[in-house]
Amino acid sequence: MKRQNIFLEFLGFGSPRAVVVNFSMILLTLAIIPTAFWDRSPDLCIWHRFILPLVFRHHCPTSEIFAGCHVPSCGLTHALSQLLHGDFVSAFDYNKLVFIVFGLIVFLLVWNTIKLIKNNNGRFSRTCV
Repeated sequence: MKRQNIFLEFLGFGSPRAVVVNFSMILLTLAIIPTAFWDRSPDLCIWHRFILPLVFRHHCPTSEIFAGCHVPSCGLTHALSQLLHGDFVSAFDYNKLVFIVFGLIVFLLVWNTIKLIKNNNGRFSRTCV
């Protein structure tokens, strides 16, 4: 497989392998980095900072829908980090959807790992790692 195709596969979560690797790396990164790091980091919410202002020309329709938050994903990085470090109350305070999102990520990891194993007759080949 060409490098460009592999890059696009992982960028778009285009295969079970990409889903497993990407979500595993995201969770591992959030589990390793201390939660205090995220408190000091700037707000980099792609939706809040870039996409919605571009689409709606700085008149975001969601700012009045979600109290104290511009989009439903606000605080999700902080929340997942808190959850992975065992602080469930803080995780819930950062984003009420954190438990649903975490459950969905775990489900997708398990589901796609099973698909990988089935596609390789129970063994991982060089192309799956």
